[in-house]
Amino acid sequence: MSSHTALQPEIDLEDLEIQLAEHEHELIEMNSNSDKLRQSYNELLEFKIVLQKVSLRLTDLEATLDMGLRHRKKALASVGEHLSDWMNMIIECCDTHFSDEELTEIVEIVKRTLPPPLKDVNGAEATKSNGEQGGEQMETS
Repeated sequence: MSSHTALQPEIDLEDLEIQLAEHEHELIEMNSNSDKLRQSYNELLEFKIVLQKVSLRLTDLEATLDMGLRHRKKALASVGEHLSDWMNMIIECCDTHFSDEELTEIVEIVKRTLPPPLKDVNGAEATKSNGEQGGEQMETS
């Protein structure tokens, strides 16, 4: 029996060495996975910060664009009102000085030159600030 008891610790020691090698391999793999997870987390955190900054910048740009569009619309409406008034003044002033054909030609030139009337959200012509309809068109036919 003494030989049997002497062999038993060797077998247990070999099993323990095998288990230790397996556990060591698992620990190395776990550490590697932990490093990969930490790196992925840090990259995602950086992407999140970049996305937050981009989102803020886009919000600022959208507000700036909205403000610019409002200013543009006001400026075009103002120019349109002045040009319409000027055109009406010329037509009234020149009604007796020009023939119908000449007036028709002048009106066509003005129509080709001026931008089309501004449309609101519903597709109607923009109105003057006092609520009146924008510039009136002269009949050419």
